[in-house]
Amino acid sequence: MKKIGKKINYLPLTICLIIGIVISYLMYLVSRQVFISVLFGIIGLIVSILIYSLNLSNSYNYWQIDDREIQYNNYDTTAQKVQAIILPLATNRRTLKFSEISSIALVIGKGMEMPAGIGSEGAIDASAYVVDSALQHFYSPYYLMLKLKDGRKVDLDLSKNKTDKANVERLIKEIELKTNLKAKLVKQSL
Repeated sequence: MKKIGKKINYLPLTICLIIGIVISYLMYLVSRQVFISVLFGIIGLIVSILIYSLNLSNSYNYWQIDDREIQYNNYDTTAQKVQAIILPLATNRRTLKFSEISSIALVIGKGMEMPAGIGSEGAIDASAYVVDSALQHFYSPYYLMLKLKDGRKVDLDLSKNKTDKANVERLIKEIELKTNLKAKLVKQSL
């Protein structure tokens, strides 16, 4: 069994709880009213969970492949992402049989380029390090796109394994053998 990506754990929930507690404490310092501080703490917790859910599939997109099928975490809706943050051990796993796949494509994104005027030759030289390090955290698509015979599309993230090209190549060859399909290379421009 081959495993790709990173499983969701309790770290997102812990971060959101800390944010809610900090907001609650700060509101108590400002207002000296327990009800208002608890209310703002709960609102801060809910908002931080929703914000964290926007990037959940990029950070925690775990899937595995064995001889018969592909199993992956289903993060199609916001409700499923929020449920995964609150109850990480009860994630919604889906199973995909190799016979259900109609086409395979490896999607590679170009990533973000640094804006003009920033860097050693630009006008904003002092902030080049900060902007460049921030741009590195944007999601660069690198995934396996599977189109199914029933018309659905499943994207299996490979970004956590983008430096291990030999392993990704072996994985794609294995899926090609089990499906009798040839994978296409798709380069996306962002």
